[in-house]
Amino acid sequence: MLDRVYIERDALCYPSCNEILTKLRNAEKIIIGDYKEVFSRANQNFRVQKENPALILAVNKGRFIYEGAENCQSFGEENFYYCSCGKNCTFCCDYCYLQGMYRSGNIVVFVNQEDCFREAERLLEEKSSLYLCLSYDSDIFAMEGLLGYVKRWNDFAGENISKGFLCEIRTKSAPVGFFKENKPNKGIIYAWTVAPQAVIDTLEKRTASLEARLNAALTAAKNGFQVRLCLDPIMDMGDGLTEKHYREFGKILKETGLGPLLHSVSTGPFRVPAEYIKLFKKNAPRSPISWREYEIGNKTADYGEEKNRELNKMAENILLEAGVQKEKIYCWEGK
Repeated sequence: MLDRVYIERDALCYPSCNEILTKLRNAEKIIIGDYKEVFSRANQNFRVQKENPALILAVNKGRFIYEGAENCQSFGEENFYYCSCGKNCTFCCDYCYLQGMYRSGNIVVFVNQEDCFREAERLLEEKSSLYLCLSYDSDIFAMEGLLGYVKRWNDFAGENISKGFLCEIRTKSAPVGFFKENKPNKGIIYAWTVAPQAVIDTLEKRTASLEARLNAALTAAKNGFQVRLCLDPIMDMGDGLTEKHYREFGKILKETGLGPLLHSVSTGPFRVPAEYIKLFKKNAPRSPISWREYEIGNKTADYGEEKNRELNKMAENILLEAGVQKEKIYCWEGK
């Protein structure tokens, strides 16, 4: 994994770039002018590249922070934005919308994080509060040992709580050590996307097991960190298996004792921009995601209003039985 690194010339002057390169001494290193020469070129095979992706270290010369998308949970926060610390993820989930966004399966990391912090500070002054999600286009926690970005955001959040800053970092990894080595603060929420192990085994390749994720979340909660679980996307497994698998998940969650300790939980059935479905079928023709029929509405492909309500209600009941307070459950019900 990561045995080839492309480096923009402009990136070489950034301390983060050199810190990352010192951890990849044995990787082949190739200097390029612009990351898009590699990342955006035509005729790439997303699925093949995901088997052994290259790392691309680049300088973000555009925006870092964008308004939150309608398909994403805002948790009632007024100024909802997301941040692009990079592009693509080390994991390879069949349902991931990134395969519809990008031609390439390679991973881009932006090394000029200082510019991102400055943009966040500017927005804070302009808006008087900011709810910022960091892991929509990548899973930076899965690469924390290489990047160290989560630690930096944890510190930034702690320094800006009084200004109305709140940040979410979401992951499918299990970084237990981080929560033993760092100090918590109320400016950041650590979130885990969770699913029944049957869903993980079928659709979430190379991710941490459910047991490992819940153990990391429990460690975080017991050490004073704010923890969110995201039962999102809820996947309809068909053939009567959906409720069976999700009830098994609920039983495991209850046994951990994590439910009452959670900051919040989100639920939401699988949905994706409608134009991405054709690419899903191209990239993973044998995946259950690809041959499923979806309803199309408001430019979104999903299971349809009735099935969405059914899945959300099932998830809510399972979470309540696992000890999660009702007021902490946020259900995505469509727009």
